[in-house]
Amino acid sequence: ASRAHVMVGDAARVLHKLAGPFDLIFQDADKLQYDSLHDRLVALLRPGGILAIDNVLWDGEVVPGYVSPPIRDGETTNAIAAYNRKLVADPRLHTTIVPLRDGMAVSVKIEGVETERESLPALQQLLETLAHTTQTLRSADWNDVASA
Repeated sequence: ASRAHVMVGDAARVLHKLAGPFDLIFQDADKLQYDSLHDRLVALLRPGGILAIDNVLWDGEVVPGYVSPPIRDGETTNAIAAYNRKLVADPRLHTTIVPLRDGMAVSVKIEGVETERESLPALQQLLETLAHTTQTLRSADWNDVASA
């Protein structure tokens, strides 16, 4: 689609009001809500759609012992680590985690996409989309942030 709609607010309150399918969903909700919002977000994606999730590495704290002593709240860190395990194990998605800044997960919804031999071009397109998205994130100027 040629349109983008930015929605700001409490995702738990807004999400049930949305009807998909969407090409792209960027999740930067309360980290303790990531797990509870996951299934609804995936349901809102079209087959081949992208779910981008911010802060999945949490300054490296999701890896036990990587940051010593931990700086971030332990409950939030554990929630993000558990969500990451759920995300990469979700058979509806093909996920990669891009290790830049606080970490970005990029998932392509493969559920509903035919994977038979006749549909290999569609699968190839999905993988190219994932590669392009990953490259775009890696090359982005993350210091060019407009102040609110």
